[in-house]
Amino acid sequence: MISITIFLESIAERKLIGQSLDTYNSFGLKELIRYTFCNRKNLEIEAARESTDLWIVSLNDEEDLRDLKRIRRWNPQVELMVISDRTFDFSRCVTPEIRPIMLCKRPLDKEILRCEITSVIRYLYLKQERVNTNESFFFAVRKMRKRIPFTRIRYFEARNKKIVLYGTHGDYEFYDSFTRMGTVLGDQFVRCHRSYIVNISYIAGMDYGGQYLELCDGTQIPISKKYRRETEASFGLKKSAREDGN
Repeated sequence: MISITIFLESIAERKLIGQSLDTYNSFGLKELIRYTFCNRKNLEIEAARESTDLWIVSLNDEEDLRDLKRIRRWNPQVELMVISDRTFDFSRCVTPEIRPIMLCKRPLDKEILRCEITSVIRYLYLKQERVNTNESFFFAVRKMRKRIPFTRIRYFEARNKKIVLYGTHGDYEFYDSFTRMGTVLGDQFVRCHRSYIVNISYIAGMDYGGQYLELCDGTQIPISKKYRRETEASFGLKKSAREDGN
């Protein structure tokens, strides 16, 4: 299932994009594509949910650009398709902070838009296929084998002889060990504490003392002395001068 949220105020543009997405019905993909329309004022609420594969957004001025940079920190995994007026400099949004996968200029042409959306959908399907085959974590819950893509995992916690997986679509408890998990998790995960393994993509920052990580949703994860150097290296940080002096 590909989930798309469309943040456009123009009724005409909403209709054009809806028609382009509906063309997939003829290919038998109706049940695999779900899209909804939301008001721009709900953008931050949707960002916090971290459950959408693609946002289609309007970007016309500096205020839009600042808003997009801010909410992007809440959901680093979602892909972006940006629609803008011709007067706006597209190079302003082609940055590591925003990372759009498609840029569209107004006025929207029906046929060109359909080709652009087709390219985006194909990219998302290929991305999901790669995740499904190579970048997923498998675990057992109540005699069932489950699979969670790495991109949907925020962090793991070892608690009461169990592992708790905190994901974007729910949390799970199961029996396992961090030692075994370390052999199957990719480089995007770092063990920062004897009880925590964190997905680097969801780390928003680290305190100056190196005592804890802060995730995009505000969750704070402790860092133990044993794993501090590894955590800093994974996060692209060097030891502070104060720590070097201790």
